[in-house]
Amino acid sequence: MSTNVSSTPERDRDHSKPKRIAVSSASHQGAKLHAIVAAPLPQRAFLAEVSGCSVYTDCYAIDVEAVISQAAFIEAFDTTPLFNIERTLLAWLARKPASDAGARQLACGLAESSSTWHVERQSSEQLLLADMTGHTKSWLMAVSVANHRNGQGTRLHFG
Repeated sequence: MSTNVSSTPERDRDHSKPKRIAVSSASHQGAKLHAIVAAPLPQRAFLAEVSGCSVYTDCYAIDVEAVISQAAFIEAFDTTPLFNIERTLLAWLARKPASDAGARQLACGLAESSSTWHVERQSSEQLLLADMTGHTKSWLMAVSVANHRNGQGTRLHFG
């Protein structure tokens, strides 16, 4: 299954404007999407362990009226055109190449690292990565939620 997620490349620093996201794949075609919004960090989030330790953390979320696995979310997130540009730059500047195949392995829990990122923690719901310096974290979380249309949905968190 191939899922592509794309969002605006600019990050809204003041969190006042919701961003839009698009998901396309054979299994998620026609799934209703809501706006990406700044959200409170879930208490059980791996990222919550570093929140409040004099470090900046953020959390964004979007509800999707489709069931999306954590693995599909990670693969989609890491294979967007925007992240392909990042991977190209990291391969050139840091000599740390990455690929779509590597993103799939990371999504399935079969890789401990991708380019300049290494896995700090991973579960069936979450992935916490740290860059090679340990100063920057990336976090993804997919959880099932009920929705009004068909009773099934997924809340995708990232920060």
